[in-house]
Amino acid sequence: MKDKLLSILFLSIVFLFFICPKAYAMDTITELEVIVPDEGWTDIDLKNEIFIYRGCLGSPVKVLNRSPQMCLTAVEIDYDLKKQLLAAKKEVNVQVEGEETTLISEGMKLVTESFIYQIQDSFFKADGGFVLTKKDWILSGRHLEGNLNENTIEATGELRFVQGTTEGKAETLTYSENEEKVIITGSPIIRWEEGCLEGEKDTVIVYCLDTGKIKMVGPTNIKFFQEVEVSSGGN
Repeated sequence: MKDKLLSILFLSIVFLFFICPKAYAMDTITELEVIVPDEGWTDIDLKNEIFIYRGCLGSPVKVLNRSPQMCLTAVEIDYDLKKQLLAAKKEVNVQVEGEETTLISEGMKLVTESFIYQIQDSFFKADGGFVLTKKDWILSGRHLEGNLNENTIEATGELRFVQGTTEGKAETLTYSENEEKVIITGSPIIRWEEGCLEGEKDTVIVYCLDTGKIKMVGPTNIKFFQEVEVSSGGN
């Protein structure tokens, strides 16, 4: 028997329609779909409206959300229908697609250990380390939260981002897709082929992703790298 196209969630909601029509209406709007593999299992608490889904390593549970378009896979997924809260753990992989973007290249891909998603307001939180791929840049760190509808991100803890030959490090980072820039603080560092910019604890660096322009506020130290030719004669 192939993957159980969950259907189990749909049937659960059908039951809830008779028990709690309001809860059914909420989930109909979000259009959430869950797919459990053959090796997995499902536990449903209709009274408290709690749904527990389990896969296994190599065969995770898959969640599809229509708006915003999101595909999430994880070994463990818990869904609280009343709170519209989805929590995922172990081998969590999230891919988000915008209205005019493709799923992999232009959208957002997130790999993390723990993921919580508030369905009603599209707020998400990732803990335990993460790697985020967004358009042409990559961000990694310890903690990440943001809003999928507003395309905003806030990250903290041992952060590193890479865009082409430009690399940055910091303790905090904020990003808004509308402005296409990242703001980094906490002893921020930006390196590029010809130089390096280092700030102190209170320094703020604004890096424009589309233009490559950098603005600094606070104490900074700038180093430039130059190749020096040395002749064989020692001159």
